Amino acid sequence: MSKCPYFKKCGACRYDPSDYEASLTVKRKKMTELFAFPFVMEKMDDPYHSRYKVIYSFYMDKGVLKAGLYRKESHRVIGLDECVLQSKIANAILKDLIALADSFKLIAYDEDRRLGLLRHVQIRVSRYDQKALITLVLADKRFPSSRDFIKALIKSHPEIIGVVFNFNSRHTSVVLGSEERIVYGKGFLYDRMGDLKFGISSRSFYQVNPVMAEKIYRDVAELGGFQADDTVLDAYCGTGTIGQFIAGSVREVVGIEINAEAVKNALANARTNNIDNIRFIQADATEALKSGYYDVVITDPPRSGMSKAFIDGLLALKPRKIIYVSCEPLTLQRDLKQLEKLYQLKKLKFYDQFVFSSHLEALAVLQITKSR
Repeated sequence: MSKCPYFKKCGACRYDPSDYEASLTVKRKKMTELFAFPFVMEKMDDPYHSRYKVIYSFYMDKGVLKAGLYRKESHRVIGLDECVLQSKIANAILKDLIALADSFKLIAYDEDRRLGLLRHVQIRVSRYDQKALITLVLADKRFPSSRDFIKALIKSHPEIIGVVFNFNSRHTSVVLGSEERIVYGKGFLYDRMGDLKFGISSRSFYQVNPVMAEKIYRDVAELGGFQADDTVLDAYCGTGTIGQFIAGSVREVVGIEINAEAVKNALANARTNNIDNIRFIQADATEALKSGYYDVVITDPPRSGMSKAFIDGLLALKPRKIIYVSCEPLTLQRDLKQLEKLYQLKKLKFYDQFVFSSHLEALAVLQITKSR
């Protein structure tokens, strides 16, 4: 593809999006330096327009409403006409939404003066049916001519099946406020991975790159070596996507997640997919290790990795296998060193889930040693 006019300006891409193979070469080199273990790296067949969720911030430029992403290492927004990372549908919606909002004389929120209405817009797109869910983050509940605005937006983009107003009047960098209202449609959309169907709301955690996420989940199921009588703990399970992927191969899956909204979504998705051998519990992952024995533990922690208490709990529990899904290779390396006391690393694979960024997703399969 041609050069991106925003590269080195906005903070979306670390590597030049005009040369995908060059970015992969850098990432492979870094992982080779970090891990003294043979690994495979899975790349995107088509890296462009691979993200299906985006959050843009509004701002005013000489009286004209614009939206974009933050500049690198700053809190200043650079306006974008389109982004090579985002789905084409999201790009088209954003362009028309900005023009429409400007025609309605809507003003972007000014954080310093604390005036204005529009703070952010979140656009989520279903890879499955190409439908879209729009969440407008507003600084005020008063929205002049909101019905006419929504009507005009839907007319321009009938693929939009839901519009949500989220209210955030706090002086904060946190995007979503705690209160919201569905103003059009049902306020959620569906996506599919394999044979499974997942509901996605404005607040749902769902992988922004579902193409690569599905590859990861399939590899968990294939490389995990699950047995029909296994009881599996899915720690840090979020909305339970991984656990539901492997539920058909084991006796039972227990998903543990501290976030109440994520547990609610996980339960709803399990019902949608008619999976009756999985249950979800809102609890701390470390405490869950004390509740009984698990043959296999799947762990998908945040970037900070697993806590020392959780690792100590794993070493005390001694499951047959540990399937570690990581979004931060540095903390994965740190945690693997601790697990080496009882476990041997059997497989290591990296996934270019966030193309042109510095991030990689990882999958590590560990087997308990015979000396336990």
